[in-house]
Amino acid sequence: MFFERNSHSEITSPKDLGYIKQLALSLNRIASWPLIEFKNKKGKTFYVKRNIAFILVEALLLSLQATYVRNNKDKLSFFKMGHTYITLAMTVICLQRLTMPWMKKYREVAREFLDKIHLYHQKDKSEYAVKIYTQVEKICVIFTIFIHYQMYSGILLFNITPWYKNLKAGMFSSNKPSNGTFEHACYLELPFDYLTDLTGYIFVFLIGWFETYTVASTFCMCDLFLSLIVFHIWGNLKILKHNLDHFPMPNKIMEKTNVETVERFWYTEEESKYVSKRIKELVNHHRLIMDFMAKTSDTFSFF
Repeated sequence: MFFERNSHSEITSPKDLGYIKQLALSLNRIASWPLIEFKNKKGKTFYVKRNIAFILVEALLLSLQATYVRNNKDKLSFFKMGHTYITLAMTVICLQRLTMPWMKKYREVAREFLDKIHLYHQKDKSEYAVKIYTQVEKICVIFTIFIHYQMYSGILLFNITPWYKNLKAGMFSSNKPSNGTFEHACYLELPFDYLTDLTGYIFVFLIGWFETYTVASTFCMCDLFLSLIVFHIWGNLKILKHNLDHFPMPNKIMEKTNVETVERFWYTEEESKYVSKRIKELVNHHRLIMDFMAKTSDTFSFF
């Protein structure tokens, strides 16, 4: 999907672009894409229930982690306690970001980005706009690939590292160390033993994969979405600056008076109409960018 090459006839909106599709797909997996389209009411209800399910599960895991910290703060080593505090804080942010699709202003920013701010809507207005559009598209594709690679690498390493340490320590062998305990990606307060019992270990190991994927997706995909918005705002500002720098100048006219020759600058009547139209376009473009930047800052500052 990253390298998807659509013909011009296939691309009718920014939603048809490969990197936007990939972002939407990644956020849909955790029921957090703000502009999901439903064919019927049943589909919308199911999607909302999925999002609520993710929120409830993360809230449960958050409470189990917090309880584990409270009950074991005097027993854990400095490094294990630090690790647990980090996973606890990340779960808090994850839970917060899972609620973003419920925010009206977040959905409005996402819709305005795709319907107005995306450079797809500017590319046909000038050769320079096409140049900036192409440049920003390449940046967006590369950055989308990089963030997904970073996300999946992080998920893999975060879970494989403790598994590998357990393997090296002989925790999976028939002759386990007498005082050995399993290491985990996240630690929870549970009513059964998962630090020495293999069955308990497998259960928490699987929970760790789910938790890591959900947290990584909320972190990376929300940041990716904001980054794409920033890239396109930058592109709009570049186009606006170029248009201002290349604004048509009036004709120079030499007028003779009784005393001297005076140099004046005038637009013809036809040029005046064009200039008036261009000024309105530039003012509206500037207003659109500034208003959208204010909305984006207000929406994402809390997250």
